[in-house]
Amino acid sequence: MNPKSLKGLKDLTSQLIDKPKLIDKLDGLRIRYAEITIELEKPDIYKDRRLSDKLHKEQAKLERPVEQFKEYQNLLRKIVVTEELISSEEDKDIQKIAQEDLVKYKTEKDFLEKNLMEILVEKDTNDSKDIFLEIRAGSGGDEAAIFAGDLYKMYCKFVEKNKWSTELMNVNEGDHGGYKEIILKIIGNEVYSKLKFESGTHRVQRVPK
Repeated sequence: MNPKSLKGLKDLTSQLIDKPKLIDKLDGLRIRYAEITIELEKPDIYKDRRLSDKLHKEQAKLERPVEQFKEYQNLLRKIVVTEELISSEEDKDIQKIAQEDLVKYKTEKDFLEKNLMEILVEKDTNDSKDIFLEIRAGSGGDEAAIFAGDLYKMYCKFVEKNKWSTELMNVNEGDHGGYKEIILKIIGNEVYSKLKFESGTHRVQRVPK
């Protein structure tokens, strides 16, 4: 890439939604992510379980914005190189292909800019916290207890899918399967953000399979 391209890239990067402070913030996240990665490579860090868990959570939180920022920077390079090709290329067919690529790159750029803004919007301060999940069988006898057991299995699958972990805090089994009450702690990244709206009651009218 020649000096003109480098200058174009610098200018384009600084114009991210006309908010250069956002670039500084993203670059700060990138630096912090690199620092955490280096820390987690040190064997001694795992002697302090609380610290290692904290660093892993922070790393997981930063991973998405850092990866998208890298993708955004690569896209900016493509735009600069393509614009330079269009201005210097004499072959009309190549120019046409480059113009089509440029339209595609700029559409992707707009999409990534929107994503980056959404990622950096301030979230609920509780979103990263772990939770206690309580499932209780109401009226309905055995059927309600069995259904509570099915709900527990469903949430366990969701926990597994998100690579979280659980701690069983309290359990009261039903007489013919399921649970009259079960309470578990769910531990992982952004647990509360995904489960904070899980509440309410369910009416069972038949024995679940």
